[in-house]
Amino acid sequence: MIKYILKRLVVLIPVLLCVAILIFTLMFFIPGDVAVLTLGSSATQAEIDAFNQAYGLDQPYLTRLGSFLYNMVFHLDFGNSYTYGTSVMSDILARFPYTVLIAFVSTIISTVIGIPLGVSCAVHANKLFDRISMVITLLFNSIPGFWLALLLIQFFAVKLQILPSYGFETWQCYVLPCVANAMASVAALARQTRASMLEVIRSDYVTTARAKGLKSMRVLYHHALPNGLIPVVTAVGSHFSALLGGAIIIETIYSIPGLGTYMTTAINKRDYPSVQGSIVFIALVQSIMIIVIDVIYAMVDPRIKDQYSGGKKKKKEAKAG
Repeated sequence: MIKYILKRLVVLIPVLLCVAILIFTLMFFIPGDVAVLTLGSSATQAEIDAFNQAYGLDQPYLTRLGSFLYNMVFHLDFGNSYTYGTSVMSDILARFPYTVLIAFVSTIISTVIGIPLGVSCAVHANKLFDRISMVITLLFNSIPGFWLALLLIQFFAVKLQILPSYGFETWQCYVLPCVANAMASVAALARQTRASMLEVIRSDYVTTARAKGLKSMRVLYHHALPNGLIPVVTAVGSHFSALLGGAIIIETIYSIPGLGTYMTTAINKRDYPSVQGSIVFIALVQSIMIIVIDVIYAMVDPRIKDQYSGGKKKKKEAKAG
């Protein structure tokens, strides 16, 4: 298992380098004078030249790319923000907890609602409850997150006035953002859990357990559910990565000073170091999440766990014998 984790971490390096090179190249070739956009149209030529020299914008592409990659790899430094003049890494670390909080709470909401709903739909397959639930989940899975966020603001903040529509000072401020971010994931997770449980419920060993006279609830929770949730574990981790990206959009709507608001402001103001640093940092977090998901999946699935733990040893002993 340790070798497996180390191999995945080694593969992570070229992935991040490719992301860094791609986003830097895109930012470099976007038309427009960054100095003029940052300083304003009233800036003199001397001020523009000084700005370009201070941030190295007067250097060729390969020189700037090499400097960016060197500072990123060896110093964990994405440079300074054009807009704020502060370290991009410091800004990201200060804002990222808001984004993680929204994604984490959204994952909990989607898991607590989606998995039991999917199990209930599988147990009552093709009945009225199952059909209504699948229609509702399909509806929420089709609604864009930002549009649902605006609907929630209109209903709960404007009409009912029971929840705030912006801010981050109290826990109530996070209710609408987390719900808006989680509903699509709830729908997708419920549908996936239903499909997985239906496959397990129809398997031979579940039929055998029922034939032995075991109670339906015992068969469901002790035999079907542990095996049916193995694919769902991977889905939960994947949904966390998706919810992390969704939180970036939701933050802008609800005026939460997270990484999403930071990136949106940076894109509008052509703050290239902030955009580049944010994209690479998100890619790093999501890549680590994928590794964690694979490790958890290997620990949950006995076949994969045996493959990385005792399976190899048994094969060697068998050959030696």
